[in-house]
Amino acid sequence: MTALAILPLIIPLIATALLVALFKQTHLHRPIAILSMMAHLFASLTLLEVAWRDGVVVMAVGTWAAPFGIIFAVDVFGAALVSVTGLVGLATLVYAGGDIDDPRSKVGFYPMFTGLITGVSGAFTTGDIFNLYVWFEVLLIASFGLIILGGSKRQLDGTVKYAVLNFLATTLFLIATGMLYGVTGTLNMADLAGKVAAAPPDAPIAAIAMLYLVAFSMKGAAFPLFFWLPASYHTPNLTVSGVFAGLLTKVGIYALIRTFTLIFPDPHPGVIAAMLAMAAATMIIGALGALAQNDLRRLFSFVLIAGIGYMMMGLGLANEQALTGAIFYALHSIVVTTALFLTVGVIRQMSGSETLTGTSGLYAASPLFATIFLVIALSSAGTPPFTGFWGKALLVKGGVAAGAPWMTAALLLSAFLTLLAIGKVWAMAFWRPASTSAAAAPEQNGARITLLGPVVALMLFTVVMGLWPGPMAGLAARASADLRDPSGYIEAVMHAEVVRPGGNDDGGAH
Repeated sequence: MTALAILPLIIPLIATALLVALFKQTHLHRPIAILSMMAHLFASLTLLEVAWRDGVVVMAVGTWAAPFGIIFAVDVFGAALVSVTGLVGLATLVYAGGDIDDPRSKVGFYPMFTGLITGVSGAFTTGDIFNLYVWFEVLLIASFGLIILGGSKRQLDGTVKYAVLNFLATTLFLIATGMLYGVTGTLNMADLAGKVAAAPPDAPIAAIAMLYLVAFSMKGAAFPLFFWLPASYHTPNLTVSGVFAGLLTKVGIYALIRTFTLIFPDPHPGVIAAMLAMAAATMIIGALGALAQNDLRRLFSFVLIAGIGYMMMGLGLANEQALTGAIFYALHSIVVTTALFLTVGVIRQMSGSETLTGTSGLYAASPLFATIFLVIALSSAGTPPFTGFWGKALLVKGGVAAGAPWMTAALLLSAFLTLLAIGKVWAMAFWRPASTSAAAAPEQNGARITLLGPVVALMLFTVVMGLWPGPMAGLAARASADLRDPSGYIEAVMHAEVVRPGGNDDGGAH
């Protein structure tokens, strides 16, 4: 069963190598990529079932036990994230059939896509802080190729903004990791938990924690360094925008949650104060930014930013309800934010525009699509009975339990402003009578069905999990409990069995 820990990483990695080897046989790229994502999803769900039943799944690569060897360690939290990664990865690959044309396919869209999934899966499963940095680099390399695919002037501008801020965040991450290694002499996250707790009083632990907070917040697009996201996510193909919006910021949030529950579970009060202040500002500014936008993808980018603030609030408060709410909201956001961005492709097919001023009459044109969009948008805004509501409800309970009324008020204000922004989209793009001056898009029914199918599948997730939230809430609660008491994770990693050549093992001895 230990091999399950790396299957969500190995499957897209093998697919990437195969797609590169068959680079000129582009007619094989899409079926290979889709088959690999189906296998990834199956392996991830199996891993989630094993982690739920048996606890942390650990694989020590080679013959080196922790803390010296390379460790992959997957608990319920990590397994849940790789599972929804497989879900949105599969959905966006199906969507790509109506969005990615032959020229983009010929220059490597599919191997870059599976390379991105490799990096994301590696980040969610690694047990080593330096290897977390390595997997960040893998997904960044793939994302640079995907965001520039097409080479338009707008894409070049978005890529520069995306690259500069992400390189800066990665540099801070590496500096913090070097400092942490200098203080503790280890990079294994389970081992770091004990070494940081036993560090001398003069060790710069608070400074290191603050560096990690800044680096991961930049990658998650939190205030104040969030502007790179709305400046870049509206520039690539819709498929790329969708998978970026769903996954990339969540890797930053995952890194924050993992480091601040395992390595720095009791940070300096100033670090927590900074985290909560950043969370409140991110929630409010994200919602206000959404209200001010005309471009749909920029508007949804600010909705995404507001959601980052909700998850940081849950981590900062760190009680049972708040952390459960942050995890629930992260799982919800990966799926629903991806779907929200993918609806823009259908809107563009119907109206020929991605702007509110250039789009109108969509309800009259297709009541079915209007209903699908409304469900996704209302879930994103946190309206009952969809998944976004339950995540925010748990966060509100966490805020009340923590005695933090100002954080709870910030969340409720942000949710209200986000609902206004979504209402603005509905009023202008869907409910407003069609304008005779609006550009008419050519009829492409086959492509529209290809685009709409994955959107419907993701919409069904938020409907089913919203009407029946018990399983997802139970999953989030279990992940929260494991994070707040990481002794099981530490024990599993530090005593992982290492298989020797010939079948002998060391029984977990070091």
